[in-house]
Amino acid sequence: MLHALIAALASSPPVETAHQVRLTLPPQQSRNRFIVDYEIGTEGLDQMRLRDMTSHDPQCPQTHYELLDIENAHSLSPTSDDPRIVATLAPLSEAPIRIRYAVSQTDLALTPSAPCNWLIAREKSLYLDGRSLFLAPRPVDAEGRPYRLGETRVSIDFPASQSAPSVTSAESVAPNVWRQERFNALLFGHILSLETQHQGSGLTVRVLGDALSSGRALALEQALKSASGFFETWLHVPAPRQYHVILLSADQGGFGEYIGEARPDTQTLILTPGVSDAALERFTLHELAHHWDLSRFRDLPAEEDLTWLREGYVEFLAHLALVETGRASQDVLITRANRALANRATGWAPEILPDDEGYLFWFSLFEHSADMEAFFSFVSRLTARSNTPLTANELRALALEYGLTEAGIELGQPPNCVSADGRVYVQTVRSWPAYADGLEFDPEVHGLVLSAEPESPAELSGLQAGEQLLRIVSGGYGDIQQPLTLEIAGNPVRTVSFMPHDPSSTENFAQYLPDTSRASNQCD
Repeated sequence: MLHALIAALASSPPVETAHQVRLTLPPQQSRNRFIVDYEIGTEGLDQMRLRDMTSHDPQCPQTHYELLDIENAHSLSPTSDDPRIVATLAPLSEAPIRIRYAVSQTDLALTPSAPCNWLIAREKSLYLDGRSLFLAPRPVDAEGRPYRLGETRVSIDFPASQSAPSVTSAESVAPNVWRQERFNALLFGHILSLETQHQGSGLTVRVLGDALSSGRALALEQALKSASGFFETWLHVPAPRQYHVILLSADQGGFGEYIGEARPDTQTLILTPGVSDAALERFTLHELAHHWDLSRFRDLPAEEDLTWLREGYVEFLAHLALVETGRASQDVLITRANRALANRATGWAPEILPDDEGYLFWFSLFEHSADMEAFFSFVSRLTARSNTPLTANELRALALEYGLTEAGIELGQPPNCVSADGRVYVQTVRSWPAYADGLEFDPEVHGLVLSAEPESPAELSGLQAGEQLLRIVSGGYGDIQQPLTLEIAGNPVRTVSFMPHDPSSTENFAQYLPDTSRASNQCD
């Protein structure tokens, strides 16, 4: 027995050990080229494979790795068919292996339909996705068994011109040294706005980045804190203790475009100039709402892809939070439904069509609910069996039980009539113009007008080639019922408004319109 135990211990894989990483930032931050130094212990190590973990989606910035120096190891011929293996190394002695490589990315662009792994350095903030920054060390022992390394300790060499960060998403363990879980995002920066605390949940929001003023950052903080209190109240899940929002300007992309992604305690938004305050607030709340995502929508088999349902759920939650926290009127729910109905009919923005379908689904369930409590009771029942995949039959049965649909009616079909802010809105099918702003922009200069289409609403509003747009004040984003209001550079700055319609292209589809003939201000 003793001999067997000794033999078993001798054949056990090596114990996890911490490894050191030193990161050197470039003197010119916009170059997005970083130097990474690994120091990895060799106890029990037979081979070390370095694997590329970044997204290879063609829509994403492409990440490039260049091995600069290797100490105490020699390179082996590839032993794996995995094309992501950048190098395979074997130690020369018991001293640690040291690996130095450079990592860089192509220009940052907006990619609405692709999850990307960004490396972004700006004057006051830094966002480094660990899946791009770190080549994944995959150690193998003499028995051919893979094992895990321990925690990563990251130290950063900041350029002389840059001060140490005032906030970071990693845990500080020593001056200029942070403990980091492998492949998580590293977030370093300086707080743009005042740091306050939400009284209900203790949520602390920190907004960082270079894409907006401190005043807009403070407004976002207040919106996030209010919304988190609403989500906690109705979904009974605590908010994250600390929440980071990093807002960075994009190198490429059209005027007023944006994209983002959510992590458990951090969201990243990439913006081009011109994004309206209202759109930025809605989008920020959408990413925050992922913290209260339905667990049964995640990690499903490919044939049960419910991404549309999941994204539509958080999109609806974000808009509902705006209404219930007093930051928007009820008709914001109607406006969002109209955008989705228009996109469904015309395909104006195909990349967000699944999200639009999901929004209409949840909007329908909410409008069929007796009240807020009934809606969230339905949501709670959905999450009650979180360890089993959600099926369409179960969803329909539960919706029927709660009276959120009727037999023979397609589940999630938007109701013909809804009430909001004391008014009744009815789906009205008629010929609608396509969404178009009639403007052509300079691809190299955000918001610089190259031309306004002759006789278009934009030209008739007075917009001319050579004018510089500063931001979208209201409207836009596919909304055919609201004027598009733009702020134009000049002395003084002026605004113009016009309906973003292309009268030469029309289609028949439904939109919610106020019905003033109903004296009761109610549907039936």
